[in-house]
Amino acid sequence: MGAIIGTCMVGNVFLIIIPNQRKIVADMLAGRPVDPRLGAMGKQRSVHNTHMTLPVIFIMISGHYPMVTGHPLAWLLLALISAGGVSIRYFFILKHSGQIRHEFLFYGAMLVFAVSVIASSKPKKDVAAMSPVPFSTAQAIVDRHCATCHAATPSHKGFAAAPLGAAFDTPQQIQKYASKIHERTVATTSMPLGNETGMTDDERAQLGAWIQQGAKIP
Repeated sequence: MGAIIGTCMVGNVFLIIIPNQRKIVADMLAGRPVDPRLGAMGKQRSVHNTHMTLPVIFIMISGHYPMVTGHPLAWLLLALISAGGVSIRYFFILKHSGQIRHEFLFYGAMLVFAVSVIASSKPKKDVAAMSPVPFSTAQAIVDRHCATCHAATPSHKGFAAAPLGAAFDTPQQIQKYASKIHERTVATTSMPLGNETGMTDDERAQLGAWIQQGAKIP
C-alpha cells in the first residue's frame, strides 16, 4: 500500500504538476496565452498529494507499530488511520484558507481512537496453560526463525549487524529479550519479517508458552 500511494504521489508531481508548470512558464515567456486548465490540473493533483501525506508517513514508519501491522485486521486499521489522517489534513487545508473547522480534528481523533480499541482487543491465546515447554524447544525455534538476523554475526544477507543490537546467540540473551520476542512473534506475528522462514502457529504457541511460563533457561 505504501508503494502504491507513494507511486501515485510521485506520478502526480513528475507527470502532471512539473510538466504543466513548465508549459505555463514557457507560454508566459513566449507571450502566448496560458491555458488555465494546466494550472487547475496541477492544483488538483497537488490537493490529492496533500491528502495522502499523513497516511503515507504512517506507512513509512509502520514497522514501529506491530500492534497494527501484525493484527489480523491490519487492512481495516490502515484504512481507519488513513481516513483519520485525511480528516486531520483537511482541517489544516481549510485553516490555510481562513476556515476553522474543528470537527475534522475530532473526526480524525475518533478514527485513531477506534484503531487503538480494535488493536488492543485482539484475542489472546492462553499459552501459559499449555504443557511445560523446555528451553531447548524454545531455543531451537529462535535459532531457526530469529537468529539468522538477530546474531552477533547475522547469516541473513540483508543485515550486517543484529537489528537494534538484539542478538540471540546465548540462552541469557534469549531470556533478556523474551518479552520483545513475545511481542513480535506471538502477540503480533510481525516477525520474522514477512514470515520468510515459515514460522508456524504451533511454533509461535510453543515459544509464547515458554515465555509466559517464566522464560526459564538452564
